[in-house]
Amino acid sequence: MIESGKHIARAVRGDLTTKGSRGTPVVVVSFRTEAGESVNWDGWLTPAAVDRTFEGLRLCGWQSDDVRDLSGIDTNDVEIVVEHEDYNGQTYPRVKWVNALGGGAAHLAPDTAAAIAAGLKGRAIASRKGMATAGAQASRPQPAPRRAPEPRRDPPAFAPQGSASGTDNMDPRPDEIGDDEIPF
Repeated sequence: MIESGKHIARAVRGDLTTKGSRGTPVVVVSFRTEAGESVNWDGWLTPAAVDRTFEGLRLCGWQSDDVRDLSGIDTNDVEIVVEHEDYNGQTYPRVKWVNALGGGAAHLAPDTAAAIAAGLKGRAIASRKGMATAGAQASRPQPAPRRAPEPRRDPPAFAPQGSASGTDNMDPRPDEIGDDEIPF
């Protein structure tokens, strides 16, 4: 039985089929490792898994856009991650992941890399300037701590005074305000 872990392999065949009681669509791909061992991968075509399945098929070399036509999947070596799974008292190897050679990181086309870099250049510059500013601030002497502000003194409250016209006058009479109670 193939060991658990990472293996360099190449797809030798792929078939569109269904599995389970619900008839879930799946692409079953047979891989052969460099050591000559065979193991299958179920590339599920559910909404949650279809993008990852298509990515794995493309890494293998699939060129079509029709999952009935899996020609080309035997073109590229890939890195597969094999795990052992227990089912009905038996242990079976299965491919958990299909990755590009080199640890799962695919190399970008030069134009794709240029577009990504151009979109991030402003943020990269800002991060460099931010680090320079942070370094400069760390080496500057820190200012003395500020004193707490003086408590705010609210103006005195005055009760409304009646006027001869029958309306309330909110302004106090000048003789009711002391020199230390002027509200400005």
